[in-house]
Amino acid sequence: AFGALSHGSSNMDVLVALGSSAAYGYSVVTVAVAVSYGEEGGGQACFETASMLITFILLGKYLEASAKRKTSEALSKLVSLVPPTALLCPPGSLPGAGGDDGDEAARSV
Repeated sequence: AFGALSHGSSNMDVLVALGSSAAYGYSVVTVAVAVSYGEEGGGQACFETASMLITFILLGKYLEASAKRKTSEALSKLVSLVPPTALLCPPGSLPGAGGDDGDEAARSV
């Protein structure tokens, strides 16, 4: 998040950092005010919100990286199936493969 801000741009990491910092800061201020005035349970602290936001974002990034890795592996396996050479056969050179086989009715439909 700090790297994106230093370059003058923002991304999802900046939004998550801003949201979790705001929730944590609000909770700290709420607890500090409640303690200074001697109130028990005076405000609603949101410490769990900041931690859950970060947990969900990290879980999402892990799942995304895992899916990208599996996709990359599948594409590598697919590319390895390509034969090293291929024979180009012009139309009509093989029997039944585009030549005149007498089945005009099937081709005209």
